[in-house]
Amino acid sequence: MQPAETQTPTSQGAHLLIVGVQIVLTLVAVLVSRMGLGVRLGGVAVMGIAAVNGAVVATTLLGVRRAGTIVSGLIICTLVLIAGLLFWPAWDIAMRARVF
Repeated sequence: MQPAETQTPTSQGAHLLIVGVQIVLTLVAVLVSRMGLGVRLGGVAVMGIAAVNGAVVATTLLGVRRAGTIVSGLIICTLVLIAGLLFWPAWDIAMRARVF
């Protein structure tokens, strides 16, 4: 399979740099989760770092760089769905855990 004209070949050094960035972002997420920022603020911070990590993977390794309304719409729908699946249960658990 030939790469599309818009894609450029990525060197091994670039892949290693991306893996290094992923490791650093994962360590930052773990450190932020251990800082004791509270349930809501800590959760939002960790989820934000995870979203940045996912964006790095999607744009660099998976080649999600094509412009267009369909790709933009899919990105927006995915972000709304993931935010709903992550924030709503976390908020519900945080509110119910106050009783204990």
